[in-house]
Amino acid sequence: MPEHTAVVWIFYAPKYSKVQTSLSATTPARTPGVGADATTTGSGKGGGRVTEVMELCYVTERIIALWYREDAQGVLEHATALLRGKHGDNYMIFNLSSAGRAGEPNTREAGWPQGLAPSLERLCALCKELDSWLNGAPNRVVVLHARGSKERLGVAVSAYMNYSSICGGRDQALDRFAMRRFLDDKIGSLQVPSHRRYIKYFSGLLSGSLRISQSPLYLTHLTVLGVPLFEPTGCRAFLKVYEGLTPVYTSDLYSVTNAREFTVNLGGLRLRGDILVKCYHRVYSKQSREVMFSLQFHTCVITENVVSFPRSELDVACDDPRCPPDSVVTLYFATDAKRQDGPVPAPTPAVPHASAHHDPILHWDSYTNLEISDDGELRLHVQLASVTLFFEGERNFKNPKNADDERSHGGSSSSIELDSR
Repeated sequence: MPEHTAVVWIFYAPKYSKVQTSLSATTPARTPGVGADATTTGSGKGGGRVTEVMELCYVTERIIALWYREDAQGVLEHATALLRGKHGDNYMIFNLSSAGRAGEPNTREAGWPQGLAPSLERLCALCKELDSWLNGAPNRVVVLHARGSKERLGVAVSAYMNYSSICGGRDQALDRFAMRRFLDDKIGSLQVPSHRRYIKYFSGLLSGSLRISQSPLYLTHLTVLGVPLFEPTGCRAFLKVYEGLTPVYTSDLYSVTNAREFTVNLGGLRLRGDILVKCYHRVYSKQSREVMFSLQFHTCVITENVVSFPRSELDVACDDPRCPPDSVVTLYFATDAKRQDGPVPAPTPAVPHASAHHDPILHWDSYTNLEISDDGELRLHVQLASVTLFFEGERNFKNPKNADDERSHGGSSSSIELDSR
């Protein structure tokens, strides 16, 4: 039976030691040594190149990060055996990737689609559930689990670090330092602009520097300055807008050639909550489409009628050389559907394709089967209410005087009443 060469990095503070072993297929799994901060496992055949397969890292004494490649097989079962050998049943896996097998023991689903930022509601629920599990018993540990990209781990740890800094006590200062070190050493800067934006939202709403608005916004126009060159002279662009993960708008197909900018009139599209805007290039040669840029934002923190996103803040486009470095996407909002009191950009040459009106490729909805409810409006109303109550409650828990002040003034301006109708 051929042997596999495994390289295991075990990181002890402050020294690093490297252990190389020869493992046959019958070698039993071993529990990591007590005090190990991280274990990284890779495998190769016949003395070939060793590739990273799994990483099990102690972020703090009670928070563990588990990552493995998307194509890895049987890794979660192996990691579960390691966790059970060291922690018994006192661990809980929070799956940050797409949903796994139903009914997995000691597992909670807390994931979101690859490449997107989690909703504010998802971040709120994740932090509350992590805190609740850890506070249940001093010997409990949390396992943050992600497949493929490590970015999800960075988002989850960043959110909980911000939550702990606002809502935690001084006794958690060392844990926050450890989380910061994990982010610096293992993750680095978050690469997806919408991830950075949502962590900023989350931190600002927790600290009170941002306030939640319950009012909907009306998106009237979107302007792209610096047309992406997905063809020699321009692109064939169309927009899709999602509220949550539910598609609410698909534009016409526009042929943009030899132009510096183009504008799409959305006619006052009513938006509320977590919003995703994606701009595609229609590829006729392959009967497909390609994302030119996407961006996510939450209407509760939009306070201006005109909001601009430079290329560095656009998902996908920030790393695509076909998008000019000075590209800017500008959204124009109104606060009233009838008056549309916001500014209106000058019209630009973007010619719609009448023949593309029924093009099925324009109407593919990537997130159709994810988190869509028949009572979407009620669900969104409840989501916004739960997000509001979360942030108000956590700030008041940290600063009880705030709650007394708000009661004395008749409540908070950002409170939302639940309507069950």
